Amino acid sequence: MKKNKFEHTGILVLHILLLAVALAVSYWGWVNIPDAQQIPTHWNIHGEIDGYSSKNFGLLLLPGAMLFSLLFMTIGPLVEPRKKNLSKSNKAYKLIWATQIGLLLVLHIALVASGAGYIVNMITITSLTMGVLFIVMGNYLGKISSNFLFGIRNRWTLSGDGIWDKTHRFAGRIYVVLGVLTLASVFVQSSVITMGLILLLVLSSLLVFVYSFLLWRKEKIVG
Repeated sequence: MKKNKFEHTGILVLHILLLAVALAVSYWGWVNIPDAQQIPTHWNIHGEIDGYSSKNFGLLLLPGAMLFSLLFMTIGPLVEPRKKNLSKSNKAYKLIWATQIGLLLVLHIALVASGAGYIVNMITITSLTMGVLFIVMGNYLGKISSNFLFGIRNRWTLSGDGIWDKTHRFAGRIYVVLGVLTLASVFVQSSVITMGLILLLVLSSLLVFVYSFLLWRKEKIVG
């Protein structure tokens, strides 16, 4: 019988390459953006810039996040207590990892372009990136085995495989719907829709949390 083996060399190389691209974009920014100029790093729900950072901080913010993610996603499997389950989740782990790092790169390019004076619609870019992330996560949450590294981890989901599986299948359907709605919002942009999506995300996260508790409570009573 073929044993499951956790393998992430390919995605690790991809992550390093994308980080190199991000640093190349930052270098372009250092060359083309005046030293005294601040870089936009925050937009409000209307798509208006309402936060700036220094040139150096702005150019290193998302590459720094990509580097942190690289370290976390690489070291995490080495200290994961449930390595066998993580091996079973190998495909989901790599796809979610790749999606996350790719979207960080897209956001970094948009941020640097905005700092260089180009007109950037961050509402559109954020909606597209988050929509894709939600859909990818939603499609693969149900394929993740119980572990401490990624997924919906709380005391109830980690208490049993049954609760973990049901919670992740439930959450997966919710995230796919959220992803589709987020992508659709690109075509009808308004602060009301943006606030509605944020509220839906918060309520959905709360619903999944409560759902896992109810599953645990039911299992405890039946048991």
